[in-house]
Amino acid sequence: MHEHEKILVLGSKKDGATTKVRKKLAEMGADYDFFSTYEFENNQDVACEMSSETIVLQSGGSQIDLAQYKSIYFRFWPSLGHNVHDERHRAKSIIISELYGFLQTTHQLVVNRPLSGISNSSKLLQLCEINEFGFRTLKYVCATTESSISDVLERPSMFVTKGVSGTRTRASSFGSGDFWRLSGLRSAPSLFQERAGAPEFRAHVVDDEVHVVRINSPVVDYRYAEREGHEVIIELAESFPKRLESMCVDFCVEYDLAFAGFDFITDAGGELCLLEVNPSPGFDYYDNKIDGKIANSLADLLARGRFNRFQSPEESDGLRVGEIFLDESRRPDLIY
Repeated sequence: MHEHEKILVLGSKKDGATTKVRKKLAEMGADYDFFSTYEFENNQDVACEMSSETIVLQSGGSQIDLAQYKSIYFRFWPSLGHNVHDERHRAKSIIISELYGFLQTTHQLVVNRPLSGISNSSKLLQLCEINEFGFRTLKYVCATTESSISDVLERPSMFVTKGVSGTRTRASSFGSGDFWRLSGLRSAPSLFQERAGAPEFRAHVVDDEVHVVRINSPVVDYRYAEREGHEVIIELAESFPKRLESMCVDFCVEYDLAFAGFDFITDAGGELCLLEVNPSPGFDYYDNKIDGKIANSLADLLARGRFNRFQSPEESDGLRVGEIFLDESRRPDLIY
C-alpha cells in the first residue's frame, strides 16, 4: 500500500476510545500504525527530528514519520507536569510542543487538531461560545465570592456545582453541608449551574454524521451512577430535533472539530439545553450501547482521509484560523 494511504493512531493502549478505533480499523483491513503516548511518557529513550516537511518521533524501538500518513487520530497526549529542572523532561516538552505545531498546521486530516475546541479548557468560556452560537443553556453563575451567588444561597437545592476548568469533575448537588466551602471561592472559583432533569442526550458528531443516545439516570451525574448501585439506561435516541443535529455539525465546522461530543439535558420546561462540547470524547462508554456506530464512522473518516462536509477556504488551503500565516514551509530545520 502507498505510504500516504496509511493511518496513524496516537493514544494509549489503556484508553477505551483508542482501543475502539484500532479494533475497527483492523476489522476494515486498514493499514494503520499505532504510537503509544503512554510509552512515550514513561520511556527515557525518546527523540524527535524535525524538518520543513515532517516530524519523526522516536520512542524506544518505535519510529514514525508523520508526513507519511493521510490521516491521524489524535486522542490525547499525557501531561508531563512541570519538572523544569529535569533535562529529559524539558526535552519531551519541546518534542510535544513541536508535535502540536505540526498537527495544528499540517494538510493531513487530523481528528482532532490540538487547538480545535480549546475553549473546553474553560467551562465559562465555552458556555459563552455555545450561547453565542444559538444553543440554549441552563442558568449558571461562575462564583468567585459568596456575595456573587445570592441566588444559589436562596435556593441551594436547585443548583449543582462543577469545576470551571477542562479537568474532569463530578457534578454534584449543592446542599446544606456545603456552605462551609464557600469561603474558599476567592482562591478557587466554581461553576454553579441550574439543576435540570432527565432525559439527557449525548450527540456525537463525526464529520457530517450525528449519533445520538438517550440517557436516563436517577442521579445528578450519570457517569458515576452505576458505581453507586443505580441503573443507567443508555440507548439510541429514537427522536432528537433535527435542528439541533444541524447546529452541532455547524458548530464543528465553525470550530474546526472533525469529531466532538455534545451533552444535552432537559430543563424544567422540557427544553433541551447544551451543557458542554467535548473535543476529545471518550466515546466507548456510549458506543458499546449502540453497536459501535460511532467507531464505524470514525474509522470510515480516517480511511477516507477527507471530510464529506463543506470545507472552508482555510481548510482547503491547509491553513488554520489560529495561525493563518503559519504552514510547513515556515518551520525551521531543528533536531532534538
